[in-house]
Amino acid sequence: MKNMAKKILKMESNNELMANTMSKSGFTFYTALNELIDNAIVSAKNISINLLVENFGQRSIKKISVIDDGCGISLNDASVALSVGARTNQGVHEHGVGMKSAIAYFGSSDIRKGLDKIYSYDGVDSYCIYGYEGNDLLIEDEITVPDRTGTKIQISVELNIYAAQRVIALRDMLGVRYGLFIQNGGNITINEVDVSTGYIMKDAKGNPVSSIVKPIFPPYFHPTTSTNVHLLKKEITTKDIVGELTIGMSPDAHEGMWAKCSYGGGIDVIQNERVIMHRTYEPLTEWRPKNHTSLNALVGQLVIKEGHLPTTPKKDGVQQTDMWMEVKKAIAETIKEGKISSFFNPPEDEDDYDSVSESLIRDALADYLKAQVLPSGDSIWNDVKTEESTDTNLSMDVTANSGDTMYVFEVKKGNFNAQDMNQLVGYMVTVNAKQGVVFAKNILANAKKQFEEHWKPLLKDFNISYWDEKSTQHKTVLATYLNVGGK
Repeated sequence: MKNMAKKILKMESNNELMANTMSKSGFTFYTALNELIDNAIVSAKNISINLLVENFGQRSIKKISVIDDGCGISLNDASVALSVGARTNQGVHEHGVGMKSAIAYFGSSDIRKGLDKIYSYDGVDSYCIYGYEGNDLLIEDEITVPDRTGTKIQISVELNIYAAQRVIALRDMLGVRYGLFIQNGGNITINEVDVSTGYIMKDAKGNPVSSIVKPIFPPYFHPTTSTNVHLLKKEITTKDIVGELTIGMSPDAHEGMWAKCSYGGGIDVIQNERVIMHRTYEPLTEWRPKNHTSLNALVGQLVIKEGHLPTTPKKDGVQQTDMWMEVKKAIAETIKEGKISSFFNPPEDEDDYDSVSESLIRDALADYLKAQVLPSGDSIWNDVKTEESTDTNLSMDVTANSGDTMYVFEVKKGNFNAQDMNQLVGYMVTVNAKQGVVFAKNILANAKKQFEEHWKPLLKDFNISYWDEKSTQHKTVLATYLNVGGK
């Protein structure tokens, strides 16, 4: 056995404000925990999630540990892993902000409060990160070398979260998201641990309070043959992506995550052995623009085999890119060629606005900005771009310059809420833009309150303009560039 000497590691960047801001961009208990597990499934086969709880009442969660038997994190990689935006790729580390933002979420939007300790052994270095000062990671000395490689990320929970209300839902959600990982030989276990003793709790019968996560996939029923098979399974191919599409119908009697429900038609999108979009209708909008009650039983999967779809910051959605549009068109063509549309009654007539996608609204806004000129003939807006990437590989809807001032536009087809405001401010902080514009049908009061009461005192030079359905800009974009009334 050997011990490691004390070390100080310098991070490439330490943008606490960015991590703390992104932690407010729609994270939940489940999506934040996903970020920690995503890092583990890259090389691990066994993952334990320990919820350290108070052993009474609703079992308040005080700490969370995610322990894996993967290859560990080298000391050099550790300085990158905790640097905001320093490590980006086309895998689970796509944006380089997920783990840091998740830790900040559990620390009540404060990464310093959320980070407890990170233990890791990669076969060479055994160490513990217990904090940082400036850009220096603090490494605990005298760490005993374990028998096998792996990593343990332990975070402090500064939020009011209770195990009694979460464990069953957590088990099922992990079964959906990591079903393919488990099917391919991986294991995920949830343990409730008494925070005062460090031992796994036991139930009234003396059994450990543990849950083994089982994979959850869409169930299929063919109404013609009355057998449990899908309606269609076929490879789809575009210039950048190869995927396997499966479409079917959920049995009438099925219960759980894939039970038939009103406007519940949708499929999972799976990439890098995890579900990045669950039971979503969005991939099917080129087949039929709008979900409908006749599609309540529609279920399925799109498994990405080759290529990579750029994801949203929390990796629970797909960015609206030309690549994604081509995939959706391929899905629509495959469904039509498979002649399965007759299993789903055609939707009712829909109004023009409901049939317009958010990506079309974004592009129409960009066209509108490009066309605006002063009486002198000079352009009001210059360098208009859509889906512009930040240095952390996050995509902003529209950016444009007016004179020497950069504006960041956030587009929402429906309601713009407080979480959307946090995301917009996060983009502005990242690119150092002081002006933001919200383009949405409805802008909720909580969004404006979030900016005025939370962000404005911190970022006094930042300003937000609102272009909602009552504004001239919103009406013009819809009527002139989309030929709809925006109703």
